[in-house]
This record gives sequence, structure tokens and C-alpha cells, in this order.
Amino acid sequence: MGYLRIILLLCFWSSSSAAYEIRVDYRHRPPEMSIKNKAYSGPIVEITRTLASRAGARLKESQRQFKASMTLLQRGYLELLPRTFCTAERLKIIDFLGPIGFQEKKVEFLVRKGNKGSIKTYQDLYKLRVGVKRGTAYFSDFDKDHKIVKVNASDDLALVKMFAKKRFDTMTIIDKKSAEEALKKIDFVDFEYAEFFEPKPIWNFFGIPKSLDKKEELQKVLTNMVVTGEVAKIYKKYNAPPPTYEAKAGLPSCLSLVK
Repeated sequence: MGYLRIILLLCFWSSSSAAYEIRVDYRHRPPEMSIKNKAYSGPIVEITRTLASRAGARLKESQRQFKASMTLLQRGYLELLPRTFCTAERLKIIDFLGPIGFQEKKVEFLVRKGNKGSIKTYQDLYKLRVGVKRGTAYFSDFDKDHKIVKVNASDDLALVKMFAKKRFDTMTIIDKKSAEEALKKIDFVDFEYAEFFEPKPIWNFFGIPKSLDKKEELQKVLTNMVVTGEVAKIYKKYNAPPPTYEAKAGLPSCLSLVK
């Protein structure tokens, strides 16, 4: 009986050690990714965990600012970075997994109450100091426009604190819920949204390193989750609007989108 236990333990150890590790970084982007008391939740977190499990991988989860995560991803010290926007510039240094569907978002500009009309057109941004999150892709014209005075911050909380201290005139927002949570943390209510906004239709991808040798396997699992409707069900479970998937249109690669 003792020998049998040893054999079973050796078999278990062998199969466990054979599993490879996937390192993933999350950031607080409710409702898709929520981080409270060092606990991760939300549809993207569940999708990531399911993906790793079905690929036979151990998942190592961490929280990091996006810019730092991108650096680790580029250097091959991170395997997955959820909800990374596909851009031509990023495709030069990292690869992409997915997408899990299409989402209609918009880039908005937060101003102090009474200043809603201060930004009616894109050109109005040239008159202002604009707060942005370092490393974030907003929209192409804006990202490449060096004539706009941009003030960088590391994350939403740093951004709203700088806004409250009048370090800039307006702050750029993609994730409204996350930004408003940060504003609530510092009890800042003197804000509204400018008239101007920029539509931002996106395909929701995972960033991966170019050196990832399990890409095909992971892509197969993730695509199956999308086409079977599992991704949509997970989003609905968290009362979050799911990304759109149309079977006729299929799922594009990042490369096809930036050509």
C-alpha cells in the first residue's frame, strides 16, 4: 500500500510539474476587471482563468500599472495582458491573442463643472493642458499629436488627484467607471464631461509576447470560447455588456486590422 501511494504521488508530481506557467497582469477596469482587497474578479478575469485551465497551464496573477506590464510583456517576463488595444506601434513590439469580440467605446474629456462647452471640437484641445495615462492608446490622431500639451500620470488615481490640484484643464477618459471610482476616493465632485468625445470602436485582445510558443493552443481555446457563446455568457453573469461576435464576420487578427 505504501509503494502504491508513492507511485501515485510521483505520477501526480510529474503531471503537475509538466504544466507550464502563464503570468498575467490585471488592472482595475470595472466591470471587466475589478481588484478589491487583492482579489481579482470580473468577466475578463474568469475568461483568463478558464483559458489557462483548459490549456493545462498554471496561472500566476499580479496587479501592475499598464506601462510596467507592457515592458514585462515586451521582454518576455509576462504571458498575458488582458484588454490590450491593437495598434500598429504595439504590433512592432508584442503580439496579440484573440480577440474575444468587438466593443463600442468612446474617449471622453473630463472638465470642471461649468466648462462643458470648453471642448466642442478636437481643435479646442490645443488651447488646454490635457491629462493622460502614460502608455494608453486613446485614438490615433490624438496619440500622435505632439502639438497638444499632455501631462502624464501613472494611473486613474494619480490622474484625478492631479486634476483636482489643477495640474491640467481636462483629463482623457476611456474607462469612465474606473475614473469615477477614483474621483469618489478623493471626494471630488466638481466635474462634468465636455461636449466633444471621440468614438473608439475596439476589438478586445490580449497582449502576448512575440516569443510565446503556446499561442496556437491558447488561440484555439479562446476562439472556441467566443464562437460557442461562452464569453458572452460570462459577461452576462457579471451584468456587463458582452463584446459583439458575428459568425459571418469572424474574428480578425491584429495584423489585419492595422494594415
